[in-house]
Amino acid sequence: LIGDASIEQKRKTAVGPSPKSSRTYQVFRDAGFCTVFLIGFYLGGMPSQYAAYDFNPPPKPGYEFLYKLYPPYALFQLEEDSRWWWYWSGNLVFLGISQVTWFRAVFNTHFCQWLGRLSFSLYLVHAVIIACFSQALQHLAARIVDHKAFVAFFEFALKTPFIFLISALTAR
Repeated sequence: LIGDASIEQKRKTAVGPSPKSSRTYQVFRDAGFCTVFLIGFYLGGMPSQYAAYDFNPPPKPGYEFLYKLYPPYALFQLEEDSRWWWYWSGNLVFLGISQVTWFRAVFNTHFCQWLGRLSFSLYLVHAVIIACFSQALQHLAARIVDHKAFVAFFEFALKTPFIFLISALTAR
C-alpha cells in the first residue's frame, strides 16, 4: 500500500508542476477571458434594429445575424431586441475585466476610481447641461465654420470639462 502511494507520487513529480500553476495555463486563461471581454465589447455596440422615425435604415454589417438569435418575445418582453444583447455585453465585459490581472490593474487606477465615484453624478448632470447649452454652442460654432464635424467637436470640447466640473461639485 505504501509502495503504491510512492509510485503515484513519483508519477506526479515526473510529469512536472500541476497545469494550473504553469505559465502556459495562465496565458491561455488570460487569452480566453480577453476573448470574452472582446465579445462583450462587440455586443455593447449593438445598434437597435429599428429606430423611431427611421424609414430607410442603413445596413448594420456584423450585427444582422444577432437579430435572428434573439429569444422569443413571450420569454423576454423588452422594448428593444438590442437590450437583450446589451445585458450579455455588460456581463461578459465585467467577467473579462474581473479575471484578467492587467485589465483589473487598468481599472484600479486613481482616474478610473474617480470616474466611478462621479458616475452617478455624471449621469444626473450631463443631460441638463447638454439641454441648456447645446443650442447656443451650435449657433456659435456654426457662425465660425459651417462644418458638422467641427460643430460637434467644438460643442464636445466646451461641454465636457464643464460637465465634469459640475459633476465633481455635485458628487460631494
